[in-house]
Amino acid sequence: MPITVSSACELAFRRALFMLIVLFVYLLFGSAFLRILSFNPAGDKNGQELLQRLDFKRSELLNVLWAESIGRSEHDWSLLANQKLDAYEKSLLHASNTPSGAILTEDDDNFESREIRSFSQAFHHSFCLITTIGAIHADVLTVPAKLFSILYAMLGIPLTLIYLSQCAKVITCLFPGTKTLMAAFGVLMLTALVVDVVEQNDDDTPFVDAVLHVFLVSTTIGVVDSKLPAVLLYLLSAFSLAAFSVAFVIIQRQIERRIGGFEMAFSHKVAQIERVISGHRLDVVEEEAEEEEMNKTNHFADLRDEDSE
Repeated sequence: MPITVSSACELAFRRALFMLIVLFVYLLFGSAFLRILSFNPAGDKNGQELLQRLDFKRSELLNVLWAESIGRSEHDWSLLANQKLDAYEKSLLHASNTPSGAILTEDDDNFESREIRSFSQAFHHSFCLITTIGAIHADVLTVPAKLFSILYAMLGIPLTLIYLSQCAKVITCLFPGTKTLMAAFGVLMLTALVVDVVEQNDDDTPFVDAVLHVFLVSTTIGVVDSKLPAVLLYLLSAFSLAAFSVAFVIIQRQIERRIGGFEMAFSHKVAQIERVISGHRLDVVEEEAEEEEMNKTNHFADLRDEDSE
């Protein structure tokens, strides 16, 4: 039996597909510009010089520790080693807090790296801007890149909202009512299963962590230092954002329906209190007005008496 789809659903699907293509082209445009605007040869040179200085300090530290290990006892050598290591750790910490120090913890394959060093990182930065997923490290961006990011997000976020609204229409047509919640839950569990399988190669991550990770990404809350593969993140966002947005609307309506009676009772109580306060204030204002009018009358009477005398 063929599946019948309404014309409104077909139109929403076509518009969603069109907006998806527009968003992809917009992401390519933003990635190219961000890569050009974020190019900073001076920063790369400073980062390389910083690495050379740290390598020199590390070599010097090893030489000192080796020389001192000959004429010292184990206890004295341990104290000296701890002091030298503490000093080296402070140097690393200070270097990592500088803009050039971003090179210490980054590589070209890390999509969560702060500094934009490749087109893929520029694409990821553009994606985070228009979807509001994940944190944006603005401290290492150049001034033109910061200004471009503001303008890029001002247009990209509305485009993303248009795409999500059309996807929401398609989802409500295919999964009416509470079935949307089941669809969102299914996407969550399926994606979490894929993430759990992928991350087992590197680390034995509990499945509940994978579920939480996918949920935070799907709800645009974001995760700091996300280990979710970039391709999986993009595919997940194309469907899960709309599914969870519709699910949240359904939950919102159910909450409003459940607490509607309590809300009306609270409103009536507040209205009664307001009427009591308003009536009391009205009486006070009337008494003050009458007293002021009497004072004016007495004053005019005194003036007339003085004139008559």
